[in-house]
Amino acid sequence: MDIKLMKNSEKGIFFPVNDRLLMQITDDNYQYQGLQGKKYFILNAATNEKAEVAAQIKKYNFCKIRYACREKNYIFFTSMESVTESRISLTVYRFMFESNESEAVYTMEIDNTDIADEITYYIYVMDSNYFFIQKQDKDNQLIDIFMHDINADSDNDLSDTFVNEMGIYKVIPAGGNNCIIKFGADRMKIRDSKSSEKIALLNCKQFVSEISFNGSMITLEELDKSDEATTFPYIKASAEKIIYSKYNFKSQSEEIVIYDTSTKIKQVRLNNNVEHAMDLSFTYIINDTPYILKREEKSTCFINLNTQKTEYRLHSDMKFRYMFNDIVVVTRMKHRFFFIKKPSEYIEVYRISELHHPMLSTKAEYNSCSESGDDLIIFTN
Repeated sequence: MDIKLMKNSEKGIFFPVNDRLLMQITDDNYQYQGLQGKKYFILNAATNEKAEVAAQIKKYNFCKIRYACREKNYIFFTSMESVTESRISLTVYRFMFESNESEAVYTMEIDNTDIADEITYYIYVMDSNYFFIQKQDKDNQLIDIFMHDINADSDNDLSDTFVNEMGIYKVIPAGGNNCIIKFGADRMKIRDSKSSEKIALLNCKQFVSEISFNGSMITLEELDKSDEATTFPYIKASAEKIIYSKYNFKSQSEEIVIYDTSTKIKQVRLNNNVEHAMDLSFTYIINDTPYILKREEKSTCFINLNTQKTEYRLHSDMKFRYMFNDIVVVTRMKHRFFFIKKPSEYIEVYRISELHHPMLSTKAEYNSCSESGDDLIIFTN
């Protein structure tokens, strides 16, 4: 594993496209009805090459785009323009790396009031040909969902499927053609005792194929399902494992469930003393051991879920930034010389078991972190 610094990076969003390339999204100098225009760049961390995607097309992050596959040779983005005073044309574009070309693959009209009403649109990309578009209100309630087939230029309203009733609320790549999908909204946000949730492992291609031909027969491996007393407040991937929280309203307790997609082994750890939603802590897998990250008043500690004891504690002047396997990235303010009043920001990288010996320390203003294959990329301003 290498740690690479990419200096003088613009403020923005960074995420891996595949094992070789990263995506950077930054602000552009135009707006549309209060929405900030965006620039999209493809970065090659190994060569420091950077190329803008479809510079001639105005882009807006009105839709939240999520991908089911980790390795892909494409990205999607959206553009918007007025049709009438009350209607907006929303266009979905697909950019292919091999051809270096963008293509408008779907256009729909939406109400002008959707922006002011804080309506959220999600695009869940299953592969280069299929994606779901989901519409939610500002309280996270499902309004509409359908699947689009680019090659056939057709929509499926999902009326014969449970997806139409529950909606999609998280998609996580699980290797190859597989993904983890959380169906149903987090009831801590929507406060609806009647709604249900489930977490399932699916094959992306089989999933869209079965929906296309017979939506009532969907093959999936159900990992968990909520009942009237439980909900799933968060779900994430860490160290090739899926971690999710199962919160019980009645007992005010939380189960941290760790699922290994390769061995199909599920581990459950308890996190008691949870009084309300804000107490639910984030979880990381470090050297095959689950830890909860707890931010206390003067420090940040890592609690071993197997023993329920604090094993690692960041110094009080360290600000936690990122976790990559057993590598932790922090920032801290330092006075390089005692007669200089204004401190400087330093980025430091440690192995969690060696918090007194930094692997890297550099004077720089932290921007973001991302992963490129086995490497950790740190972006500085």
